[in-house]
Amino acid sequence: MVAPYNSPAASTVRQNPISQWEDDGGALPTSPANALCGASCINVGNAERIVSAVAGGVLLLHGLSCRSLSGWLPAIFGSCLLYRGVTGHCQVFDALGVSTAEAT
Repeated sequence: MVAPYNSPAASTVRQNPISQWEDDGGALPTSPANALCGASCINVGNAERIVSAVAGGVLLLHGLSCRSLSGWLPAIFGSCLLYRGVTGHCQVFDALGVSTAEAT
């Protein structure tokens, strides 16, 4: 028999997911990067994220449609832009200590 979430035995084994969510201030991760390291990983602003995601998707699809070695470069670059747009994290910005994200 498994102990209910509100019993003393359960609190030592696992925490109620709702309680954990409330302890975290009710914040939910909005991207894969947030799930791993929180809001501090976001260093790209919202408008820039949208442009990166759209441009990355276009380059990725174009590169994959070429079906040749010359299509690999735009596909790789597009996937990097798509990652940047989806996660809101830019490795180059991180290395330079730059952030265009809005302060929260």
